[in-house]
Amino acid sequence: MRGQKDFFPDDSDKQRQCLEESLNEHWSLVSEERVERLGSLVKASWIPDNQVVELQTPAGKFWQTMGFSTEGKQYLLPEEALYLMECGNVQVFYKDLPLSIQDGYEMFLSSKTMNLLQYQVFAHLKRLGYVVHRFDPSHGGEEDKKPESASLGTPEAQTATVSSAVDGRSRTWWMTDDLRDSGRRSDPGPPSGSSRWDFRSICFPDVGSRDQKSDCFSSPDPALLPRALTVGVCDIAPWRQRINLQKVKMSAKEQKREKDKRRRHWDVNRDREVRRCRNWSEYRELLARRQAKPRNQPDHLWNREVTPLHDPTEPLPHGKLLEKISVIKSTNLLEGASRLKSSDEWRISFNVYQPDTVADFKKSNPGKPYSRMCVCSFNSPVPDLQVMKVLAFQSGDIPVVFAVVDHGDISFYTFKDFQLPTDVFP
Repeated sequence: MRGQKDFFPDDSDKQRQCLEESLNEHWSLVSEERVERLGSLVKASWIPDNQVVELQTPAGKFWQTMGFSTEGKQYLLPEEALYLMECGNVQVFYKDLPLSIQDGYEMFLSSKTMNLLQYQVFAHLKRLGYVVHRFDPSHGGEEDKKPESASLGTPEAQTATVSSAVDGRSRTWWMTDDLRDSGRRSDPGPPSGSSRWDFRSICFPDVGSRDQKSDCFSSPDPALLPRALTVGVCDIAPWRQRINLQKVKMSAKEQKREKDKRRRHWDVNRDREVRRCRNWSEYRELLARRQAKPRNQPDHLWNREVTPLHDPTEPLPHGKLLEKISVIKSTNLLEGASRLKSSDEWRISFNVYQPDTVADFKKSNPGKPYSRMCVCSFNSPVPDLQVMKVLAFQSGDIPVVFAVVDHGDISFYTFKDFQLPTDVFP
């Protein structure tokens, strides 16, 4: 409709008449019959048991970016078949009866395939020329572009192989030391990639502690283990019976020795002012200055447990001063993401490739996706930090885009990790 638009209902006859005319034009356009030549349509049949569409006649140009072959037959995924039905390229039959587009929406979209929101995003991107494929979590992240032969050299594959082939027995606990030794003997070269696990946050239990109440360790989180490796319960009761769990009592001399030992862990040579001292007298003067009470500093600020972050009498460059007073440290989006559990509500649905790659696109080797798409509704809550961490970890170095569907209108959003600048220039 042309002219000024009404944004709020006023219950007037004029507005009601305009709405009826607009709706009538819309329904007349939707109900208009589309005519296609039967010779140009690719015939296919719906197989509900496998949730796929089998092509009965040779495929058209769409086969370059859509469909898959197995056992000498050509198949389409349900969303691909429905999109091609809407485009007038494929005619799908079920029990020798042709399916309408309404039948396709009812039969092809389900909890086993994909929902309506996901298909709306899929069809929207396809109409814009993008190549859209389903996202496979088992091949996501950095592993989707590695050849199959290279997977045998990863620690996960080594652990799975050793766990099923060592002395014909199944291993029920970690084999970290054995794998390191075998890796050094068999592969003297450098590792192919960095570890995906944050070992600083994985704590090993102190089985020799007197505070250890349980004599049995439950199975660890499967998310922290390599694939195809099962870890059972670890019984430590027989081992704890053979060790001395009595508390060690230290004498005053031994306590003083331990205290001095901990104090020596601090490296005095890292202090710049100490390195400027040319003899012992200058070093003693430096210690005296540091131990002396600072002047013009109130007692209520400096003689309590909580003191200011910086002494204004101490000269420091701007960069070091900002680093010293920074309370909230910078963090990475993927930090700790490997320990988080994924949610069924938030998951990556599609790999998206740019339209300019269609001419050289190969389904057998699609290459690196342009982005990965997570579909959600406009009425859903905004993804929290845990969701973004999990999706970013699953996607690897590919950016994750959120496709928000609002009654057919699709908007795309993305969250990027960044760091605030701390450099100060004079």
